[in-house]
Amino acid sequence: MRTKVSPFDRHPSSKLVEAFKGYQGREPGAARYLFMGLDANFSETIEDEPIFPEIIRYLSDGVAYWKGNKRHHPFLSPLYGKGGGYRYHLQFSKLGLTAEYADKISFIELLSCPTVGKTSEKRLMRLLDASHLRMLDTVLTSAIYSKALFIARGAYPRLYDIGRTFGCFTWLPKPQRFDMNKLYKMEIQDNLRVHVITHFSDAISSSHLAEIRAAIETEHT
Repeated sequence: MRTKVSPFDRHPSSKLVEAFKGYQGREPGAARYLFMGLDANFSETIEDEPIFPEIIRYLSDGVAYWKGNKRHHPFLSPLYGKGGGYRYHLQFSKLGLTAEYADKISFIELLSCPTVGKTSEKRLMRLLDASHLRMLDTVLTSAIYSKALFIARGAYPRLYDIGRTFGCFTWLPKPQRFDMNKLYKMEIQDNLRVHVITHFSDAISSSHLAEIRAAIETEHT
């Protein structure tokens, strides 16, 4: 019997939608290291799962969650198992960042709402919120202290095209070929650097993880 796959859309859980702020972890304006994704995707039945109260607490205050639980995300909780998003956050945890970084790291999303189902390009474009995109653009380019933005190599062309469609992220250089497990650094302005990296859910190498960690430490000094 084939497993039913939910169509890609805004998540049906009103509690999850209400709790989600368009980012996870530190508020983007106050963060130093920002990891950009397309959307925050959750199981359709997440509200019925034991991990749900923990997810809501995390979305309420990601910094306090990391400091209090000694892990950066509830997808690493024993209550979650190895569902969607587990590999991403497991690989991220291999960067070896301690709770000292809890108030410096933000996972920002192009979609301001949580989603369900396998990504559909057409539906994603319809769910995009121009005001949310402009907010992200402003946060990244108007900071009074330096920020480092990390973008997965596969997401970069999408981000570039979305920026052209909505009139934001115009400072992004034109996409090029980005090889697997190689870090690309772009100096955008004095207080903004972009690092193009391999997605944490991909076959990311330990040497590339070390390279990303080194980039963070360099920014941290």
